Amino acid sequence: MKTGVKITGIGIVGSCGIGLEAFWAGLTSGKSTAKYLPHLEELGLEKAIGCPVENFDASKYVRPEVKLNRFPRHTHLGLAAAEMALKDVGITAKEWSEFDKVPVITGTALMDLDHVSKTITRVHEGGVKAAMPFTTFSYSPIAISETIARFVPTRTRISAVQNACCSGSDAICAGAEMIASGGAKIAICGGAEAPLFLHPMAELTAARLTAPEYDDPTDSGRPFDAFRDLGVIGEGAGYVILESIDSPRPAYANIQGYATGKDLGNSPGDGYAWVMENALANARLRPENVEYISTWGPGHFILDISESDAISSVFGKLIHSIPAGSIKGCIGHPLGAASAMQLISTAVSIKTGLIPPTTNMGFQDPDSKLLLSNKPRLLRPKTAIMNCHGIGNNNSTVVLTSG
Repeated sequence: MKTGVKITGIGIVGSCGIGLEAFWAGLTSGKSTAKYLPHLEELGLEKAIGCPVENFDASKYVRPEVKLNRFPRHTHLGLAAAEMALKDVGITAKEWSEFDKVPVITGTALMDLDHVSKTITRVHEGGVKAAMPFTTFSYSPIAISETIARFVPTRTRISAVQNACCSGSDAICAGAEMIASGGAKIAICGGAEAPLFLHPMAELTAARLTAPEYDDPTDSGRPFDAFRDLGVIGEGAGYVILESIDSPRPAYANIQGYATGKDLGNSPGDGYAWVMENALANARLRPENVEYISTWGPGHFILDISESDAISSVFGKLIHSIPAGSIKGCIGHPLGAASAMQLISTAVSIKTGLIPPTTNMGFQDPDSKLLLSNKPRLLRPKTAIMNCHGIGNNNSTVVLTSG
């Protein structure tokens, strides 16, 4: 990157807490938020497990002029997180007037399938006159960016990234690249996802991409555990304010480097290694400079080990001394928002020095050599990498350093 980029504001909505303080307390508690979803069982999807954001009322977080009834849940989550980030950064009206063409970028893996499926049902039952017209404008990922941009007090440019589960962090890094190249001074970027509806949960269940029935659903997401299965789907949103390194505001962390790339095609996750190597090269760092590895670790019986093996190939014997962890045992897998939320948690680890636990990892898979713990660790890392992997076999790695 040509110019340094730092994270100066954070907003986050997760199943373990709404707002950064509550989210961080929940994440470091070591408790799972997975549970059965009775609203899906009523629709015929029995024993569906997820990590929902409970007791969430977007009107408590967004300005009153927003007509929330027009927007789907993923936009509610995104708006709330973006508003929190804007409040956190504390930019004055005078400062906003000095910014121009501010990028607002959202990453999400799925369109709003809930509204799409509802309008399809309405048309099927009542004919074309029963169609829901606002679905046309609200279901697309760009609608989240557009809605956020309405309330930014200067001229903006909007875009969306739909890059499977890497979407959120890829959106943040797209904004970072704009700032690094001198194309922007500030950017509002993040990810939002609300998949805990009949569609796509029925399809994700059929594809065996979410956990089957468990006696205790809180045990269902088990990153790197010897008895893990498929992981758990979650929901949430995370947004950051990015600024150039010369901003007067303090940083949570700096985005030092980034890389993305597809798997090689021999096995799932076999592109992790070269993407990590490219990200480190982009950051002008070596493996021995890394003090924390924030793994993707979805709790999937194949993907966890493929990532662990790739990390081992990049870091060699260092893998035994660099602390690593996954946050998905706590919050599940919020698809395209997951990588944005993970990037935020990694930045906060650098800021606070605390590494969250790998929740639900009771017996570490002996095939994984990662230095994991199911307890929080105060280790004060100054440099970290975070990995993500998405359907379509894409991988991204972000390098973060202390501000």
